[in-house]
This record gives sequence, structure tokens and C-alpha cells, in this order.
Amino acid sequence: MKALRILLLIAVGVSCHLDRLLNGGGGGASPVSTGTPVGLVFSRLPSRPRAGRPIGPVRVGVVDSTGQPVAGVESTTVTIALGSNPGGGTLRGTTTTHPSRGVATFADLSLDRAVSGYTLTATAAGLPTVTSDTFTVAPGSAAQLTFSAEPGTVSQGGVVTPPVVVTAFDSLGNKATDFTGLVRLALRQNGNTVNGALSGTNPTAAVAGVATFGNLQINNAGAGYTIAAAFGNSAPVAESAPFTVTPPGPPPPQPGDLAITTATSGVNLPGGYSVTVDGNAAGSIGTSASLTIKAVPPGDRVVGLGDVPATCTVTSGNPVTVNVPASGIGRGDFVITCGAPPPPPPPSSGPYLLFTDQPAIAQAGQPIRAVRVTVYDASGNQDPSYVGDVTLSIGFNPGGGTLTGGGTVTMHPSLGGVAQWDHPSIDRPGAGYTLHVTAPGLREAFSDPFDITADAPPPPNGADGLGLFTQPTTTRAGAPIAPLRVAALAPGGVVATAYSGPIWISLDANPTGATLSGTRHLFAVSGFVTFSDLRIDKPGTGYTLRVTAWPLNYKESVPFDVTP
Repeated sequence: MKALRILLLIAVGVSCHLDRLLNGGGGGASPVSTGTPVGLVFSRLPSRPRAGRPIGPVRVGVVDSTGQPVAGVESTTVTIALGSNPGGGTLRGTTTTHPSRGVATFADLSLDRAVSGYTLTATAAGLPTVTSDTFTVAPGSAAQLTFSAEPGTVSQGGVVTPPVVVTAFDSLGNKATDFTGLVRLALRQNGNTVNGALSGTNPTAAVAGVATFGNLQINNAGAGYTIAAAFGNSAPVAESAPFTVTPPGPPPPQPGDLAITTATSGVNLPGGYSVTVDGNAAGSIGTSASLTIKAVPPGDRVVGLGDVPATCTVTSGNPVTVNVPASGIGRGDFVITCGAPPPPPPPSSGPYLLFTDQPAIAQAGQPIRAVRVTVYDASGNQDPSYVGDVTLSIGFNPGGGTLTGGGTVTMHPSLGGVAQWDHPSIDRPGAGYTLHVTAPGLREAFSDPFDITADAPPPPNGADGLGLFTQPTTTRAGAPIAPLRVAALAPGGVVATAYSGPIWISLDANPTGATLSGTRHLFAVSGFVTFSDLRIDKPGTGYTLRVTAWPLNYKESVPFDVTP
């Protein structure tokens, strides 16, 4: 407790006694104590002494318990040393002395490294070591320059990169962070100054001791160049390493244009395609359209057509290599042929499979409504006794999708001849998917076409079925069938004018295995679509057409004939 009381008394009294004693407060000589020395105390230190210059005088008092310098301690040796030394500096000067009237004075101390956070320690025999407050040593005046970033090989008339950087240092090698004066550069070649060939912002004012020359240009080609640096208009004090200025190369070739065309024929056409150039997205193009891409680097460019449905084939090759001439036009032409879901096979005898709950329109990756397939015997009766594997897969695959939730159902009598897949889904959008079902000993079956949409499918908006407002009549093979008008119907047979979803038309009864061509997929407008370009390629008796838009109820046409 006694030692603590002494230290507290020293802390309270030191600012008054030492300030008067060590800094000249009051008139005449300050009184000294005749008490017992108990500690050492530093006076205030300069806040920012310069590197290499005296940091003091630094004074250390030998004090009693009241913080007052003690007389009669002239034989005591006080030693001063570095405490914290963040700059790795060297303390120079007289570091040992004897007090006079209780105060030891160190007049010639200096530090050579500029940094913040130094402390000093003072020691004397029999007294506790004391540590000063932290203080900063500032750099000296700028005395030398150094190239921190040298010029490299540059092109005649081009900007020197990276920028030339010159840093100022004091005489002891400390970065002269206080220097904000001008630094001037001069171009030399083989030791001789070259006038008029160096341009840019020169001289440049230093910022915290650093001058950056960001837009230097050299107008003469040659070897053996150096750059000399000077403070303002003084003589140069630093010189860069030699470098070369090369003659300018030929100008880069001018870019050209890339003209792309598409020509698509067939049925069930997509909305358009995406275009890539050298693997990078370059826009979109219609099915039979043109696209010009400006400012393409000259040379061979690889042009690709994307988003081509599986129902379409690029017959001209995809991708294609197009040479784009400088300041000219390179041309890439794509020819595409599109098809539609295949017709159902002609009827054959024997037991068979039939889709009794068709797949409906759904969003990609989302569940399609439950799909059911029923086994029938050769007489058209449901066969609950069938035992075997019934497998569901994708038939026509316009989007290159993958079916999840399909696969095989092993039939047994408890299923009553009905195979069911509760939550199938297809992961990629496309118009006109069909499902295909097979089983040993049974005739295969294909579903009606249906769409998988990228976004949520259009709602029924009150529609629950379809109606044929005009019926097909006898026509010749290959000739257009008279336009067929189809409507989405609400309960009670009224037209559901708010319906705007897709409607498909397909061959149902197909006695000859013919193909129905033309536009088979339309989107309703005010609930109506009109199929105006349909053709059947083979003559036959008893054809029927089937319009579908599941989950709406389908509608089948009356039978009609196709003549030769």
C-alpha cells in the first residue's frame, strides 16, 4: 500500500513540479527536494522530431514521493535507451549522464528511422525503470529520388505503361512523406539529353512523397534511352535503367460485319433461334429472318444457331465458320426444316394399349396430371387379366426433354388392366410432346400431342371442352382440306372467349397410315382457331380428325374420305 501511495503521489505532482522545473516555469532556480529518491519521471517529448536530428532535449527527473526532483543525486547514473522500436531505428547520442539539481538532460539524442510508436526507457540503480509516452519521428527533408516503377519497352508515340513512379527519400533513406514539391523528368540517350521527344504531364507534383507520371509518351524510336529525375529545376539526382522505344507496328485491321440469315420450312415452327459467335451470345433471330452484327473482329468466326427444337434439323450445318473480312461483310446462312409429331400407326389386329387418361399441358419440371393406359383384348374389351410390364416413355420429343416419373408398371389382376403414372414430368419446354407406351404382346400406343411450357401454362378460363364448328369433307390426296374452325367451349356448349391456349389437330382414324401435314398447332384467339392448310397425303376411306387441348375434353370429326 505504501508503494502504491507513493506512485499516486508522483503521478499527481509530476505535471506541476516538472513542468516548472524542466521547462523553465517561474523565475529563477526552482527548489529541489531533500527527500529520498523513489522514481524517475520523463518530461514531455517533442511530438514529431525529424529523423537524424535531435529529438530533445530529453529530461528525466529523479523524484521523491511528491514528484519533486531530489538534490544531492549528482553521483547517480541515469541511462536512456529505446523501448518500443517499430522502425528498427538506432538511437544515437549520449545515452548516459548524471543529474543536475535532480534532472538528467540528454541533449543530442537522435533516431535514424521515421515511424510512429517509439518509446524511451530510463534506468538508474535502485530505482524502477520508467517508460516514456509514445512519439513519432518524421522523415527529414527530401534529399534523393528513386524510380519505384521503371519505364519498360514502349512503342513510339504510345503511353508508357505501367506509369513511371518516382519516390522521394530523405538523406537517411526514409520515404519523404511530407514532400509535395515538383519532380521533373528528362529523356536521355547514351548519356545525352534528348530535347522535345518526351511529352506528358511533366513536371508532376508529388503526393506524400510519390510522383506518378501516368501519360508519358516518347516520340523517337531507339535503344539506350534512360529517364533522369530531378527536384524541380535542379540537376537530376536519379536515373532509370536503360530501355528501348520500338517503332510503331501496323495499325490493327478494321472490324467487319457479320450477316446471318435463316430460312425455315415445314410445320410446327419455333418462335426463333438464339445466335452465338465464337461461343458467346450474340442475340436472337427469327425463323426466316436476317441479323447483322456490327464491329466483329476480322478473321474466321464460328457462328452457331441455338434453341433449335428436336423437331427441326439445320440442313446447312450448325455451327458454321464464317470469314469476316476487315471492313467487309461475312455471311452465314442457315437452312432449317421442321416437322411435327408423327401420325399414329395404321390399325392392326390383336390386343392393344390405349391412353384412357391423356397427358395435359404443364410447365417444364412440374407434374403432369395422372396418365392412365388401359389394356384391351382383340375384340375391344378391357382385359383385367393381363400380366406383364407396361412401360411409359417419351414418344415425340420436340424439346429434347427427359421424362421423370414414367417407367414400368408391372401388371397383375388387381389393377384391372389399368396402368397409372401419378406424377410424371418433363424438364424442358417444347410444343407437341407425345408419350409412348409398350407392353409384351400388345400393340403400342401414342398419346395425343401436348405442350410443355417454360412458364405456367395458360389457364382454361372457363373452357372444359372443344367443338368443331366446321367438319372435314371429301378431298383429294395432297390437296388442302377446307378450313376447319374449332372453338374452346364452356359448360353448356357456349364459346369460352377468354381461352387463349394451344389447340392441336391430329389424325385419329388413319386407315392407310397417311400423314397429316400443315399447321397443326395454333393458339386460340377469343376462343377460336382455324386450321386452313391441312393436307392428307394418301387416299383412303373413313379418316377422322381429332382436336385436343388437354385438360379440355377432345372432339373427333365426322368420318371423311380422301380420294386419289
